[in-house]
Amino acid sequence: MKKILLIVFPLFFIVNYTLIIENCICQWTQCDGIYGGEILSLASSGNNIYAGTVINGVLLSTNNGTTWTQTSLNINFVNAVAASGSYVFAGTSNTGVYRSSNNGTVWTQTSLNNQNIYSITINGSNIFAGTDVGGIYLSTDNGNTWAQTSLNNQYIYSITISGTNIFAGTGNGVYLSTNNGSVWTQTSLNYRAVRTIAVSGNNVFAGTAGYGVYLSTNNGATFTQTNMTNQTVNSLAVSGGTIFAGTNSSGIYYTTNNGALWNSTFVNYPYVYSVIVTGSNIFAGIFNYGIYVSTNNGVNWTQCPVNKQGVSSFVSNGNNLYSGTAIGIYLSTDNGISWSQFGLNNMRIYSMFILGNYFLAGTDSAIYRSSNSGLNWTLSIHNGIAVNAFVHIGSKIFAGTNNGLYFSTNYGVMWNPTALTTQAIRSLLVGSDSTTIFAGTNGLGIIKSSNAGTNWTDGGLTGRTVYALLSVGSNFYAGTDLGVYNSTNSGTLWNQTILNNRVILSLASSGVNIFAGSNNNGVYYSGSSGANWIQKNQGFTVIPGVAALIVSNNYIFAGTNCYSVWRRSVNEIIGIKNISMEIPKEFKLFQNFPNPFNPTTKIRFALKEDARRKIQDGFIPLRRGVGGMMVSLKIYDITGKEIATLVNEALQPGMYEVTFDGKNLPSGIYFYELTAGDFVSVRKMLLIK
Repeated sequence: MKKILLIVFPLFFIVNYTLIIENCICQWTQCDGIYGGEILSLASSGNNIYAGTVINGVLLSTNNGTTWTQTSLNINFVNAVAASGSYVFAGTSNTGVYRSSNNGTVWTQTSLNNQNIYSITINGSNIFAGTDVGGIYLSTDNGNTWAQTSLNNQYIYSITISGTNIFAGTGNGVYLSTNNGSVWTQTSLNYRAVRTIAVSGNNVFAGTAGYGVYLSTNNGATFTQTNMTNQTVNSLAVSGGTIFAGTNSSGIYYTTNNGALWNSTFVNYPYVYSVIVTGSNIFAGIFNYGIYVSTNNGVNWTQCPVNKQGVSSFVSNGNNLYSGTAIGIYLSTDNGISWSQFGLNNMRIYSMFILGNYFLAGTDSAIYRSSNSGLNWTLSIHNGIAVNAFVHIGSKIFAGTNNGLYFSTNYGVMWNPTALTTQAIRSLLVGSDSTTIFAGTNGLGIIKSSNAGTNWTDGGLTGRTVYALLSVGSNFYAGTDLGVYNSTNSGTLWNQTILNNRVILSLASSGVNIFAGSNNNGVYYSGSSGANWIQKNQGFTVIPGVAALIVSNNYIFAGTNCYSVWRRSVNEIIGIKNISMEIPKEFKLFQNFPNPFNPTTKIRFALKEDARRKIQDGFIPLRRGVGGMMVSLKIYDITGKEIATLVNEALQPGMYEVTFDGKNLPSGIYFYELTAGDFVSVRKMLLIK
């Protein structure tokens, strides 16, 4: 019987392997409801809508904005997008124009590759690109080659084509070309910075910086100021007889009588950088708030589900989990599955603090206070300084700002400066003695006070920017601009861990397990007091910067720089442990222990350094704390059916241990298989209940 099993199982496994759906893999999943993003530009072609962003490159929707995905172009500052058929062009800061010929699936940088591009317009096979110092460039072959036009010394905000007329909005008014850009003539509107131009019939509308909208009824020969006279207008769009204007500070306006009267339609959010009309829908790209759509000509607006918000902080209170974002505080009452806007809308929240019914929020310029758990808010202090962290000793609350440390003895009603009046405080921690305060500074390391903030001395770690501080018993951790530092004696002496070449913005713990959020490399985990670290990024669609971490109700939540909130089971993320700093000389899968088992058992495996990867891929050894080869550890039943995936991630050379829990499985023979590069090993184990 045993011989049959050993023969049949590998054969079945080979056949079944390609049919496996890894629905057992636990990984990071994005939470829903914290919508937004820094949208700079919009364009449409057919059913496709494209959005150029500050951080997320180009986004694509193929279903009228119901869902959005990030295209493969994920660079920063896409100031302009244009689309025609399957061709899409993206104008970026510093890196010129990118082109896709397949609806954004694949992008290539064009030969116009070293300019700041602020506007792009397509006219057949002709592509016009507006720059900040070089004027307008023209490509007549779909972007393969580019030539500078005679309008070569202006800042070009916008380019609009109507028939044979090409209008350019510049820092010095409107220019017109009637011969495909060969010759340009300055129109009578020559004394305003023109951000945007729209054409409706014989009417030409020009949106300016600070002076509203101008109108020409004779192709730019003369312009007159409309009834909108004091707005900065970033975008104009035409829908039938209605003109929409996206402004810098007052939302969206519209006119149905060529500017004689403008009405406000969407005033909640400033910085409307782009408005487009596609079919019967109107889309508005709004800085920080993402994309909104109106299906009834601007009467009502709905936010599109673009989860591209920046999250800077977390705080929890019972079953309530709060996240501080660039547009206020969001609340989840269901373990992060869904989120809703909670308070301080339009505020950029850097830090939060809860003590009883008192709720404090630090913004980019002030502290706000609530005495009823966030139902109502009042301004506590406004000094134009960002507030990065809070801690308390009893009822004495400390606030770390970009200009020193403040304290309040009446729950934030009044604030007083401590002796730290000039240092930028990025993080705060109260020691286990409940009297020592550690302050992480910007470039000066850690400063500490042993008498509740009255006097301050050197904290043992100097010369570093300390973004995060954490204590687990007598072990202290500091997330810095050069990795994680650890102190085993309550902050007296600090040592750099092997995670020593990453900017660490956030720290969190679950028992002795430590999590570190990095600037642009996702999340790291250590189950050995910082001696070893494992990158834990499975599930992230793009590896994010993680500005905030919190453990709540057996989940770890990651607040990202531009991908909203993600969560992952703590039990799952700590399942694999790196148990040795020694680099093994061979790959090996060990017999599980105990075996037989009920219901849990430990599985160890050894990964040696892969010489080929070291040469070909720049493989980084274990002590560097990053990189690695793809490793999987899977469990199968006696029929060859996959039961669980315990490991599916990039790991460095080392000795690892993972716990397998068979509590939901029947007694029987199971197999576990390790795959690491070309190395494959299978062993048998026995579950007896």
